[in-house]
This record gives sequence, C-alpha cells and structure tokens, in this order.
Amino acid sequence: MLLFKLLILKHLHNLSNEEVEYQAHDRASCRRFLGLSGEAEIPDATTLDGLEQRLRQANRIDELIEQFATFLKVVRKPCAVSFSAATIFL
Repeated sequence: MLLFKLLILKHLHNLSNEEVEYQAHDRASCRRFLGLSGEAEIPDATTLDGLEQRLRQANRIDELIEQFATFLKVVRKPCAVSFSAATIFL
C-alpha cells in the first residue's frame, strides 16, 4: 500500500520518482498521507520505478489511479499534502 500511495503522490503532483522519495522524507504532511511516523523507512526511487514499470506492462496504472481518485471523491475524507507554500487536499 505504501508504494501505491507514493505512486499516487507522484502522479497527482507530476513528480519524478526521486522527487517523491525526497518529499516523503522531507514533508510531515506527506508522511501522514503515507501512514508513516518517526523514522520509518521510505522505499527508494528505484523500488517505486519497479512497481510503476510492472503496472505499465500490465496496462493497469491509469486504471488504478482513476479508481483511487474516484474512491477519494466517494469517501470525501480530507487529507492535506503540502509540497510548497500551497497545501493540496486529497
């Protein structure tokens, strides 16, 4: 689930794998969204890339991201993720 959440953040904010990894380490809001606390390990960019490549080969990545976006609209559970001065609510 952690890798999938990283993938969601990557696509929602148009980030590279390296940028997602950095943001997961740097931002408390990102760590909350990922369900991480303290000094929990973050998968590295190469691990995220491996998942993304497998999903692309199976032609599933767009479908999964779309399903997740629909889920967020249905549950309407606010989740703030901040990457700059702006805070984005998922």
